[in-house]
Amino acid sequence: MLINDHSLPPTEKLLLLANINNTVNVLTTRENNLESQQFSLKDVIVLAQQIEQARVVEPASAERVSPPSRRAAVLVGGFVGLATVGWLETRMTKPAMVSAGFLVAGVPLLALAGFITGVSVL
Repeated sequence: MLINDHSLPPTEKLLLLANINNTVNVLTTRENNLESQQFSLKDVIVLAQQIEQARVVEPASAERVSPPSRRAAVLVGGFVGLATVGWLETRMTKPAMVSAGFLVAGVPLLALAGFITGVSVL
């Protein structure tokens, strides 16, 4: 239609054709970008559905497990306590042993305190 119009000079025809060509190229590029985004969003949706979808990996079953015997726990705790206190008693005073106990218990807690991001209930 523009090419067959003889009322326009050739330079204006050339400018109009260049403008139309530029508009078509911009719109084609935009369409390609939108299609690409659509495909990537579909992939993200499928991946999210696969990750977030609840599945039963293994059916739940209750099994009776015997707890460790109280006698064994008392014996092991008693021997460990006797061994450490007997060894430490000759090297430290009682207040120093209590302080060392708090130090041994507190250092890991202080070391891990930086990783706590909020209140949680286990």
